[in-house]
Amino acid sequence: MDWQETEREMLAKYISEWYELERKGEKREAESLYNEKILPLSIKKFCQQHEHYKQKYDLFIATLGGAWAGTAHVISLLAPRQVLLICTEESRRHLDSLYKHIAPVIPLSAVYWEMINDSNDVLQVYQVIKNYCWRRRERIKTLALDFTGGTKTMSAGLILAGTVLGAADFYYLGNEEGAYLNDLRRPRPGSEMLIKVEHPFAVFGDLEAENAQRLAGQYNYHSAASIYKQLMGKVPDPRYFELHYLLCRSYNRWDNLEIKEAGEVIKELINRIRQYRYEDFAPRFVQILPVLEKQAAYLDRLAPIQEKDFHITEALNAEFAVALVMTIYTNALRRERQGKLDMATLLLYRTLEMISQFTLLLNYGLDTAEPEYEKLPMKKEELYEKMAEIYKKAQLSVPAELPDKISLLHGYALLKALDDPLVQNVNIKQISEQSNMRNNTIFAHGFAFIKPAAYEAFKRTVNALLEAFISRQGKCLADELQVFDFINLEGVW
Repeated sequence: MDWQETEREMLAKYISEWYELERKGEKREAESLYNEKILPLSIKKFCQQHEHYKQKYDLFIATLGGAWAGTAHVISLLAPRQVLLICTEESRRHLDSLYKHIAPVIPLSAVYWEMINDSNDVLQVYQVIKNYCWRRRERIKTLALDFTGGTKTMSAGLILAGTVLGAADFYYLGNEEGAYLNDLRRPRPGSEMLIKVEHPFAVFGDLEAENAQRLAGQYNYHSAASIYKQLMGKVPDPRYFELHYLLCRSYNRWDNLEIKEAGEVIKELINRIRQYRYEDFAPRFVQILPVLEKQAAYLDRLAPIQEKDFHITEALNAEFAVALVMTIYTNALRRERQGKLDMATLLLYRTLEMISQFTLLLNYGLDTAEPEYEKLPMKKEELYEKMAEIYKKAQLSVPAELPDKISLLHGYALLKALDDPLVQNVNIKQISEQSNMRNNTIFAHGFAFIKPAAYEAFKRTVNALLEAFISRQGKCLADELQVFDFINLEGVW
C-alpha cells in the first residue's frame, strides 16, 4: 500500500472512532480527536481531490462561523497571499485553532481579521470588505470569496461586496452526496467538497455592460467599445455585445471625424444586424436599422473629404453640405452635453462659418478660399460699396477692398450685400461680437472661458441660421437631427 492508501485507512479509522464518541455524548474527546487527527488528514485529502481549483489569489475573504474547519480546508487548498476573516465575538474564539491548521500555507502575518458587532447587519460586512480592499487596491488583482461560514446575512454581505468588486471568484464548501449523518445532524468528516460558484454578472457581463452603456451615454465611445470587445471574449454568445461594440466603434470614429473608417464600421454593423435579425437579442437593433442606413449613406457622401487631393468644389452638392454641417453641429451638441462649452463654442463657430461658405458655393459658385467675385450677379464696385455700408451701419471697421480670402464675418456681410434670403434677419454686428467672443476663448486666441449665458446666446444665433440653411436644401432640421445625433444605447439595451 502506498502512503495515500495508508492515510485514507487512518482517516476512516479515526472517523469511526469519532463517530462512536459523538454517539456516546463524549463531545470533548470527539472534538480533540477531530482537531488533532482527523482534520489534518481531511485537509490533505481535500487538497489532493481539488487540486484543479488551485490558483494563486492575492486575497481570500471568508465569513467565519462556528464551523471554522471548513474555512481551514479552503485556505489550505488555495494558499492565498493574504487572508481577511470576517468574524463575530463568538466566532473569534476559533481563530487560534484556524491559525494552527493553515500555518503550513500562509504566515500568520498575512492573516487579518475584522470583527462585526451584529451578524445580521449586511452593511457592516460590506463596509469592512470595502474599506480593506480600498486601502490595498493597488496590490489586489485576484480575489477569492468563501461565503460558507457565518450567518446567512454575513454571507449576503460578502456576496454583495464581491459583486461590487467585480473581479472575484466565489466558493462554497459543501459535502459529498449521502455524507450527512442524520443522528448527529452534521456531515461526515472527510466528505468536504468545494464548489466554485459561477458569478452570473461575470458570465453574462451585466456589470461591465452597464458600465459600457454608461460610458457610451457620456459619449466616451472609445472606452465603451473596449469593454464590449472584452465582453465578446468572455460571454457564451458574443453576438449581442458585438453589435454594441460595432456601434460604439463607428461612433467613436465619426466623433473623431474619421469619416471613411466610421462608414466602414457602420456598414459592418448593418450587415451583422441583418445576419442576426431573427435572434432574440436583435429586435431593437432591427428597429434602428433605418437610421443606421441613413447614417451610412451620409458617411459615404462625406468620404471624399479624407482623400489627399480633396477640394471642396469637386465634391460639393446639397447632400454633402448638409452632411458636413450637421456632423460638426451635432459634435458641438455632444461637447455641450459633456459640459465642454469652450470646445462646443469652437464647433458652433465652425458650423456658422460653413453655413456661409456653403451658401456662397451652392448658390453663387463662390469659393471663400479663392473668391472670383466676377461670378457674382453684381459688379465688384457696387458689391464693395454695399458691403462698406453694411460695416458702417454695424459700426465696424470697413475693409480697404474686397478680401482675398473670405472670413466668417466677411461671408455674412457679402451675403447681406447680395440680399440673400438666408441673412434677411441677420444682425452683422451681433455676428461680429459673437465671433470675437470665440476668438478670445482659451482654445482660440485668448484666455477667456465661455459663460453659459453667452454660449446659449451664440447657440440661438447658430440654430436660427442652421434651420434656414437646412430648409433651403429642402430638408427639415428636426429630421436631420434624428439621423446625425447619435443613437442612445439605452434604446437598444
